[in-house]
Amino acid sequence: MLPAAAALLLASSPHPGAPFLEAREHARAGRTAEALAALAGLEARVPAIADRVLHLRAEVLAAAGRTAEAIEVYRAVPDGSLLAPRARIARARL
Repeated sequence: MLPAAAALLLASSPHPGAPFLEAREHARAGRTAEALAALAGLEARVPAIADRVLHLRAEVLAAAGRTAEAIEVYRAVPDGSLLAPRARIARARL
């Protein structure tokens, strides 16, 4: 669970990217199921950060031991993204 203040801030935020921050905090705390739930469909709702959403989803999947899924999601990070090189390296390491 997120610290109470952070959870309150994210829950009350009108910003569409707030679930990304929530997912990142869940991922940092090792709560992969919660992180994946927060990321579900987020790249479609906030296309401006779709590459970041995909990259984080792949990281969470890899941390959860879901290697094949993580590789596929890393492949979905667009080549033009600043995260594309990191995604290729992460994919190679899996």
